[in-house]
Amino acid sequence: MFIKQVFYGVLRYKAFLKIFTESLFTSKPSSTERKDETLFHVFAYLTIFRLNELPLDDYKQLVISQDSVKMNEFYTYLFDENVLRNKLRPEWIECYDFNYVDSKIIGGLLETQKTIQDLLSFILNKARAGNLSSTADSTLAPSDSADVAQSQQKTKKVTIPEPFNLTQ
Repeated sequence: MFIKQVFYGVLRYKAFLKIFTESLFTSKPSSTERKDETLFHVFAYLTIFRLNELPLDDYKQLVISQDSVKMNEFYTYLFDENVLRNKLRPEWIECYDFNYVDSKIIGGLLETQKTIQDLLSFILNKARAGNLSSTADSTLAPSDSADVAQSQQKTKKVTIPEPFNLTQ
């Protein structure tokens, strides 16, 4: 049911989301690709309109499952107050009431940023480093530190090739 609701929401707010993604692509042409437009629509819809309904841990898992560089560019742009107020607001108020845009959309995004600041920092570090640190992983992923230690201590078993016996 949730997937249907997200699909419907992305279609319902298509004009709104299109304004956001077009602005993102024109502002960051070297670090974004247009093939990711649907991905950005879904995450913009979830972040702007549905984040207060989603469990935060589930949302974090969705974000972490994506490419960290793409998500870093997306969230950096989405939570930039200057972009929200000066670039996106004038276009959004052509489609929606200015009070709604100011209080619910922009105000909600700025509040959301405070809520998911640890996730944003994690994505930024992951995008920069390209790997996970054990402390960040333990705060975001639902795993025991003992399991992480065991998986790091395991070594792969080396396969030793044996010749085929082709005689009968």
